[in-house]
Amino acid sequence: MPQPLSMDLRQRILAAYDAGEKTKAVAERFAVSPACARRLKQRRRQTGEVAPGKGRPGRAGPQRL
Repeated sequence: MPQPLSMDLRQRILAAYDAGEKTKAVAERFAVSPACARRLKQRRRQTGEVAPGKGRPGRAGPQRL
């Protein structure tokens, strides 16, 4: 499972968007996928937050003794 982006990287990506850069340029500059960059911008627009989400609850793995 991929690790969440650091807060510093998230802020730099959004600053690039705020400066007028396009999605493809932002994604290439920070070595993230265009979808990742778009989702981050969308998250800020919809919730006002840029921190990673809580994650999804899932099924517990097998118990080991």
